[in-house]
Amino acid sequence: MRLLLAEDERYLSSALCEILSKQKYDVDSVYDGDSALEYIRSGVYDLVILDIMMPNMDGLEVCKYVHDHCPESQVIILSAYSDFTYARTALRYGACEYVLKIEMIDELPKAIEKAVKELDKQSKEVLEENEKKIPSIIETAKKEVLKCGLDMKITGAEFPFDNSKII
Repeated sequence: MRLLLAEDERYLSSALCEILSKQKYDVDSVYDGDSALEYIRSGVYDLVILDIMMPNMDGLEVCKYVHDHCPESQVIILSAYSDFTYARTALRYGACEYVLKIEMIDELPKAIEKAVKELDKQSKEVLEENEKKIPSIIETAKKEVLKCGLDMKITGAEFPFDNSKII
């Protein structure tokens, strides 16, 4: 799983990166909102963990961008602020969790687990949708073959669908 961590407190970022890497996550880290946006635009992240208050652009703005442009990604907001307004805005912008830094040791693993479950659910939905399309693809191929004046039997075997490659 590919993860982007945007946290301006470098010691905290370093510690979180080490912990997440040991848990087999592929982690990129940045220290401000502009860099987070640049990384998001240049790559695909399954999970984005954002500090709410960062230089240049805050985590809520980045969260809104992810919500609008990368709906397949999950977002967790980290914050030192327990103000409900921030949490409500984060949830409106599609964050799956809002974790207070003072509760991070207990709550961040739960938030990541929730995000992973949602990603798994999304992957299964995509797989089911793709499997539903196979008969239509086969019928279209049969029609195209007949247009060319060929009479061929086309079955699913001509269209191998290896769902193990879908993440």
